[in-house]
Amino acid sequence: MPVEQWRPVVGYEGFYEVSDAGHVRSLQRLGRSARNGVITPQPNQKGYLRVRLSRPETTPRSVVIQRLVLTAFVGPRPSADHECNHKNGRKSDNRRSNLEWVTPKENNAHAVAHGFWRPHKGEAHGRAKLTEADVLVIRRRRGESPTAIGREYDVTGETIRGIWSGRLWKHI
Repeated sequence: MPVEQWRPVVGYEGFYEVSDAGHVRSLQRLGRSARNGVITPQPNQKGYLRVRLSRPETTPRSVVIQRLVLTAFVGPRPSADHECNHKNGRKSDNRRSNLEWVTPKENNAHAVAHGFWRPHKGEAHGRAKLTEADVLVIRRRRGESPTAIGREYDVTGETIRGIWSGRLWKHI
């Protein structure tokens, strides 16, 4: 089994190191002690693991680990648009071999191609007012007033016309 490699955290040299296995350790005992200096990460709201880094005379900062690993082992982001991609889709797997810099377009294509993201269609869409059953009933009511039908379902007449034409809810 290969030995874990450690490199300085860019911007925090002499204070922290990051490993190719995705661990972060403190070189100085500031505040509470860590197990062998390794800091226990916490997930952010999106599920990515982060650590809180600080050094004298600066405000502590919360940083996602994948960015620390890529910056230390690959180099800085190629452009301000680039972001980190987890090749296997697991947000907690911050090993160097699982990470790469990609554009948002490449990241989205990777997520769709590997089934990590599915489109939010129909009832699964967060702002959907109609159910699939409603749409089927609306389609059978073609010829009635779209505005009147829209009032019944709290949508616009344009939405009703979109359902009739197949422009909206085309997946059913």
